Formats: sequence, C-alpha cells, structure tokens
Amino acid sequence: MTGSLFFSNGVNMTKLLLITCFILTVLVSVTFAYDSLLDPVLKYKEHIDRIERSTKKTSLQELIQEGTTIADKLRPVIERLSEADYEVVEKNMKGFTVNRDEVIVIEPDTAFFAALAQKHGTDTDNMYFQFRREWMPEGFWPIYINLQTDVGGCTRFGDGYLANLYKKGNALLPKMTGYYAKETTKILKAVSYQLTTGTCACGDQQSVIKELKLFLQLNPKSEITKIVEKRLEDVKQQPSPMQYQCIGGR
Repeated sequence: MTGSLFFSNGVNMTKLLLITCFILTVLVSVTFAYDSLLDPVLKYKEHIDRIERSTKKTSLQELIQEGTTIADKLRPVIERLSEADYEVVEKNMKGFTVNRDEVIVIEPDTAFFAALAQKHGTDTDNMYFQFRREWMPEGFWPIYINLQTDVGGCTRFGDGYLANLYKKGNALLPKMTGYYAKETTKILKAVSYQLTTGTCACGDQQSVIKELKLFLQLNPKSEITKIVEKRLEDVKQQPSPMQYQCIGGR
C-alpha cells in the first residue's frame, strides 16, 4: 500500500511540475511578446524625434507607416499590458492618441501630423495629411459620423461632407504613391460605402436627398455615379431603405 501511495503521489507531483513549467513558459512567452512590441515603440519615438530636430524637409510616409503598423499590433493586446508598459506606449507613441479605458484607441492625431507635415514634410505629406484631417478632424471618427455610443453613430447626410470628401479624395489619389495611395483608397471606400450602402441617417429624408444630389453635381463621372443615382430614386420612394433620426451602434 505504501509503495502504491508513493507512486500515486509521484505521478501527481510530476503532473504539478509539468503544469507549473507550462504556465511559466506561457508567462515568459507573453512577457517576451509584450517586450518585443515595446522596442518598436521606442524606435518609433527616436524616428520622430530625429525628424522634429531636423532643419531639412523629409518625407513622413515611412514614419506614419511605422506608427500605424505598431498600432495595429498593439490594439489586440493593449488591455493586457502592465501599467508600466502601457505608460511606455502612451509616452512614446508621439502623434498618436492612445487610450484603453472603455474604448481602445490607437490612432494618428491628424492635427499633429498635419502640423508636422507643414513644418518638416514634403508637399505630398502636406496634401495627404490635410486631406486625412478633413476626413477625421479629431483622429477618432470620420467627420460625417455623429458619434452616439462607444462603438458607433449615425451618418450626417446633408452637410456635404461625403460628396466633398469623395471629390477631393479622387483628385488627390493620382498624386499619391505607396502607403499614402493605399490609405487614400481606404478613405474613398469608406465614403463610398456611406453613399451607396449606409442606412443610419442622423437627419430626415430631405437631408439624404440633398447629399446624394450634391454628390451627383460634384462627381458626375465617378465609378459610383450610377449606383448613387439609383439610390437617390430609392430614397424618394416609400418605404425608404433609410432609417431617419437613427441611433447607431446600439
């Protein structure tokens, strides 16, 4: 009996050691993963410091691409960072709005980068960041979205934001290359989506009709003109495909 009990305890002890080793391995791996994210954050800070100290104009495209790549990797894990690591991110991601309370935000501060481009960037930087600032003035939500909850809101048809942004973006796109071209295309797709598919309108039927008509006036030969024309006719009908005075993100 004693031998049997000793053997049983030995098995249990072996299992316990294996589980402990596994947990320690996971903890070390997670710590390493977080540390490996902090190194690029510090390098990004060094990069932006060099640009701000420089007296020469230089392209900001590599800098913003570096920052947004880091932001994409941080978002899934930022809630799990220690307070000390979070402070490192918050302090060194200069030019980015960083938040993890209630809602996760790691986004470029458009006002900051527009000012940086004007002082240190090229003409291309200037054009791109001015356009991006028009699209997202606060850096969190597009100007045509009226934020109503932490996760969404209604679309501001009738103010001309969608129609004008589409026109400006299409005029800008041929002047952009690389990362800037890709991001400008994304913005245009987001604007197009609201014009052709968005159904949550902040205002009434007339506000939507007004926006769609303005779009057709400003963009008569765009690739989505026919779709917008059809949508305008649909919006005039009853029942309408739109939700008016809509509360989005519920």
